[in-house]
Amino acid sequence: MLQITVTHKGQSKAKQIPANLQQLNWSRYLKAVKATRAETVKENAVLSALTDIPQTAIGNMRPEHYNLMVNLCSFFWSDEPQIMEAIPDEVAAVEIGLMSWEDMINARRSLKTASESKVTEYHAGAEIVRIYTGIEITDETPTAKALPLVNFFLEQFENWSKTYEALSKDEPDENEIAAGIDNINAFEHFATLDTLCSGNPLLYDDMLRVEAVNIYTKLLLNKTTNDYATKLREYQDFTDNQTETHQTAEA
Repeated sequence: MLQITVTHKGQSKAKQIPANLQQLNWSRYLKAVKATRAETVKENAVLSALTDIPQTAIGNMRPEHYNLMVNLCSFFWSDEPQIMEAIPDEVAAVEIGLMSWEDMINARRSLKTASESKVTEYHAGAEIVRIYTGIEITDETPTAKALPLVNFFLEQFENWSKTYEALSKDEPDENEIAAGIDNINAFEHFATLDTLCSGNPLLYDDMLRVEAVNIYTKLLLNKTTNDYATKLREYQDFTDNQTETHQTAEA
């Protein structure tokens, strides 16, 4: 890793410039990814995140030093395959659907918190990896080690969301909103837990240990059944009205 001396506000400090993901720690990677998601992406903001060099100092660099830094950090933007550490076999065998519903709840909460905090999904990645594997990703963990682990689980969650997309699109109707369904939704997963346990708190712990795929399949079945019942009722009401209209016309 190349080390350069940077002068900022009258003080000179040594800064290390990463040239690959193995040399880039997880904290800097997160900052760099966040910088790329800004409304107006500035190259110097990303370079500052990658190198921990203030943007003002980057702006005052001599052209040859600046170009050298850009060249070294070009791996971050490169489409070329990066050298990554292999995912351990025991991690590669993990399927989030076969893990507990409680793990799923905690992982999705981390993703929601990241979204509400206006940071990237990668910021939730380290916590998700810990939940499912017990592996700790720290700020100083090499990105080449952390990123494969995080991507492994983020990809699973993306596929999971597509599989059970119908559940997330189950929006309340006007009557439910008027009745105050938002007050129930405020309880989030707890409302679902209580319903599945028929209101018996003694069953909570056992229910949380059930495989996530079984819980989500049950919820999807319930939704499908309810949707069918609603449509059947609407159809019956329609046919009844048609019959009444026909009989009135005949009279």
